[in-house]
Amino acid sequence: GNTGCNSMSGNFDYTDSSFVFNERIMMTKMACPGYNEQVFVKNLLRTNRFRFDDSVLVLMVEEQELSRWSRTPTKPPVSNKL
Repeated sequence: GNTGCNSMSGNFDYTDSSFVFNERIMMTKMACPGYNEQVFVKNLLRTNRFRFDDSVLVLMVEEQELSRWSRTPTKPPVSNKL
């Protein structure tokens, strides 16, 4: 995955409503000025539940919402080759 700045890799377990990240998340170590990556990762590790609101993934700890995630389609790269 991606934290918004650094690439990350790790494992998680899930059931129909539970979602728990393994604490051994590996990440690249690029500087991320103006981005509080440490809080983002801390919240991932706190997550123990999830739900979907339409197509938005909501990560939670018990009944408290931690973050919301939606997928934004990416545009294909523009090629100048004929």
